[in-house]
Amino acid sequence: MTVEGAECGLYAPWLYQVIVEAGWHPFLRINQQGLVKIFPHGQWQPLDALVSAPGQSWSGQVVCFKTRPQIRRLAMAKHSPA
Repeated sequence: MTVEGAECGLYAPWLYQVIVEAGWHPFLRINQQGLVKIFPHGQWQPLDALVSAPGQSWSGQVVCFKTRPQIRRLAMAKHSPA
């Protein structure tokens, strides 16, 4: 298994598609102020609302990118101490 990691600024729909078509698993970081919707019936909220205190973590299916082509994926969020 190959995992592809990238910074949030590197995301582009064509790049995501190339990674998936190569059989790789994309691991793309998005900004904490980015919006996500918990799948299937959540409301759009800032990513940092999923974990509000240091030490908390969360994972689940989300829809990413309210204003871009949307994708549904597993999200993992962790609030690390400063």
